[in-house]
Amino acid sequence: FLEYLSGGCEFSLCVAIDFSSCNDNSAAGERQSLHHIHENGRLNEYEKVIYAVGSVLIRYDSDNKVPVWGFGVEFNGETRN
Repeated sequence: FLEYLSGGCEFSLCVAIDFSSCNDNSAAGERQSLHHIHENGRLNEYEKVIYAVGSVLIRYDSDNKVPVWGFGVEFNGETRN
């Protein structure tokens, strides 16, 4: 990996979040989806992983900008991918 960077290869960190119903934790006894934003500021599972991985990889990103895409969300009764 570092050989590519030192050779001039640029790295761009991108994030995609799956909002589909398969990420609903209700079957596991949870009342909220994995995407739930906690009022007390506690990170949800997606935020924990994005932060852990992103904080390492952002150091190698060529422009320090991270585009984020979401897919599988239901909006106005239609699933968007």
